[in-house]
Amino acid sequence: MTLLRNLENMVSGPSRINRRLRPASREGIDFSVPPQIPPPLTADQGRQIAEAALAASYSFTPRPIEPVDRYLIDQTGTRIPVEQSGDLIVMTPGQIPPIDIPLGPDPTPDQVTTIHGVVAELAERSGLGPDDIDLSSLSEPVITGFIIPAAPAEPIAQVPVEQDLLKNVVDRMDVVPDTRRVGANPWVHVSNLVRGMCTRQFWLARAHDTPVVSRWRGAHRVAFAMGHAAEAHVRGSIIDVMQPHEVFGDWKCRCGQTSRLMGTVPQTGLCAMCAYPADIYREPTLRNEAYRIIGRPDLTLHDEQRNKIVVEFKSISIAGWNGLSGPEPEHLAQALLYRWLYEQSGYAVHDEVILFYVSKDFNWRGSPYKEYHIDATSAGCALMVEAALTAARECFADEVPPNRTCPRPDHHIARACPLATICFNL
Repeated sequence: MTLLRNLENMVSGPSRINRRLRPASREGIDFSVPPQIPPPLTADQGRQIAEAALAASYSFTPRPIEPVDRYLIDQTGTRIPVEQSGDLIVMTPGQIPPIDIPLGPDPTPDQVTTIHGVVAELAERSGLGPDDIDLSSLSEPVITGFIIPAAPAEPIAQVPVEQDLLKNVVDRMDVVPDTRRVGANPWVHVSNLVRGMCTRQFWLARAHDTPVVSRWRGAHRVAFAMGHAAEAHVRGSIIDVMQPHEVFGDWKCRCGQTSRLMGTVPQTGLCAMCAYPADIYREPTLRNEAYRIIGRPDLTLHDEQRNKIVVEFKSISIAGWNGLSGPEPEHLAQALLYRWLYEQSGYAVHDEVILFYVSKDFNWRGSPYKEYHIDATSAGCALMVEAALTAARECFADEVPPNRTCPRPDHHIARACPLATICFNL
C-alpha cells in the first residue's frame, strides 16, 4: 500500500484530501497522472520524523525488499531506482515504501498525536493546508506506506556541446572510401559496364588482387540517398496497385526466414516464424556465366502473356529533368542489358523496355515523373548491348590486358586510380 492509499484509510469520510490524492486505480497507481507526493526530504529530516514516532513507542519494521541491480519492482511492475543511505533506504517519489508503523489495536492518545504529526508533516510538504486534512479518527490501526523521498542531488555543471559536433561526425563518415576487391573469379556488374568503366583497371585489379577504391564527397552521399528514396517510393507505389502475378522478383517475409526467389508473390502460406506472407519485394539477381555479368533490374513486370518487361528507375536533378526529352544512353543500355540477361536465362521478354525518371527537386510544373518506352529490338539497341558485351569480354581476357584509356600518368583519372603505377609500367 502506498502513502496515498493509507491516507484514505486513516480519514473518516470522503474529505478533500481523499478527492485530491485518491489514485485512479485501486489495483495500482495510475502513472499516467503524476501523483500528489511530498517534496523531497533529506535523510536527516526523514530520520527525525522516524525518531519522533519511536519516542512514542512505535516500532519501525523494514520490509524485506530485494534490490535487483539497484532497482525495486513496484506493484505495477515498474522498475524503480533506489539509493542506499546508511540504515535508511532513500527512495524516489511514487514507490512502495519499506517501513510499516504498527500501532496496535488500541492506540493511546499520545500515539495518535504523534502519527497525526507525521502525516501532517508530509501533508504540509505536499502543499496541503490544515483544512484539507481530517484526522479526527483512525479507521485502520496500522499506517503502511511511509514514503521518504530522496533529496535532490546537487546539480552537475554541464559541459558545453562542441560546435558542429554532429556535422563533423557526418562529414567524416561521408568521406570514408568504398573499397572492394575484384577477386580471382569475379563478376562484372551491369551498371559498371554501361558507364564506360575502365576495363583495364578491372583486369589489373583481378590479376594483381588489388582493391579498387571509390572516393565520394558528402554531396554525393546525399544525392545517392535522395535518389534511392525517390526510386523506392515510385517502385512501392507501382507494386501496391499491381496484381500479384504482374510483378516478378524475389519475395521475403517480415523476418526474412521465408522467401521465394525469381517468381511472383506467393498467394498462400505464412512464415512459420513471423506469421506473415512473403510479400516484401526484392530486386531479382540475374547472371550470365559465359560473360560473368551480374545485375539486378529495378522492377520487372509481366504482360498478359507473362513476358518480362524491364523497368529501370532513374532520379535526376531539376536541371537534367527540364532538358530531358528521352532516356539517357547509358540508362537505356542498362535496361537493355537486363532484358538480355532475362532472355539468355530462357525467359520470354517483351519487345519494349521502360525508362522511368523521377525529379529529385521540387517540381512546380506538374508531375515529377517522365516515362519512356523504347523498342529493344531496334538495330541501335542491339549495338548498345554488343558494346557492353565487348567490355565484359575485355574484363576477362586471358593474357593481354585491355588497352590503356588514360593518355598519360598525370591525367586526372589516372591520378585517382590505385592501379595507375602498374598500368603505366606494363
